[in-house]
Amino acid sequence: MRSLYLQSVLLMIGVFIVPQSILGAVTIDRIIAVVDQEVITQSDLDRYLADKTNRSEKGISENRPSNADQFKPMIESKIIAQAARNAGIEVTTKQMEQALQEIERRNRFPNREAFRAALEAQSVSWEGYLADLKMEMISVALIRPEIESEMFITEDAARDYYQRHLESFDQGEQIELKQIVFPVQDHADMTQIERARAIAEGVRIEIQNGASFNQMAERYHQGTKGETGSLRLKKGEIMPEVEQIVFNMEIDAISPVVQTQIGFHIFKVTKKISGAPQSYEEAYPAISALLLQGKQETLARQWMGELLKRTFIEVK
Repeated sequence: MRSLYLQSVLLMIGVFIVPQSILGAVTIDRIIAVVDQEVITQSDLDRYLADKTNRSEKGISENRPSNADQFKPMIESKIIAQAARNAGIEVTTKQMEQALQEIERRNRFPNREAFRAALEAQSVSWEGYLADLKMEMISVALIRPEIESEMFITEDAARDYYQRHLESFDQGEQIELKQIVFPVQDHADMTQIERARAIAEGVRIEIQNGASFNQMAERYHQGTKGETGSLRLKKGEIMPEVEQIVFNMEIDAISPVVQTQIGFHIFKVTKKISGAPQSYEEAYPAISALLLQGKQETLARQWMGELLKRTFIEVK
């Protein structure tokens, strides 16, 4: 009984008395900022920076000063999260999934695995990306009601931008053309190359003798599906050996057989466009989107500035 009692006392004492060797191995997590009674610790900052720079937490903690510039985004995230809680705003799992699907669609990712692989190639962690996306969605939900009434662009502003950036809307000399491609494999020998050339030359002769370019393209084209349709190209966008030929062709003319690193091509020019700039009406959708984005960013910064003024922030 006495032995059990002593063991219990020792255990109780052990809760309060820790060997100095163990204490010496413990690092106390330092508070580096307080945002309306919520703290940001050094380990919070290290994890944040590790995710942003794809470095280990140890590598970031050592010899890196904890100044305000480093954790300003963390402070803003805290403030937004607090404002969202106060406003009852949250992002559901369904909304996150819908957002991810829309991003996949816009970037033409065939599946989620391809999406994640693209992020990994840019050294972006999936968890970090999801956290940033969620915060972005919360920010939009918070800010939109505050700035929605001001999200418009006047006709004068759009026209003024067009006049001041006229060179940006220079289309350059362009052509529209169709092509038939006869690809040659990288490891092809001279016999295979000459066979592909002979087929291309034969097709060109048939077209010159009256055969329909479109029908011959459907029969012989071996390139990417859809390449036989009209392609609009600008000078500098295509291989020099092709540009030199097609930009000197007349409309409806048929090119000679052109050899490139891909194989052999036959081109037909269907339209030529001068280097005149886009009209204001043509350029307006792009101008409007650009100006609206700039205005949204400005209003969002102003909104965040006002929120910062109303928030108690203490940097340790």
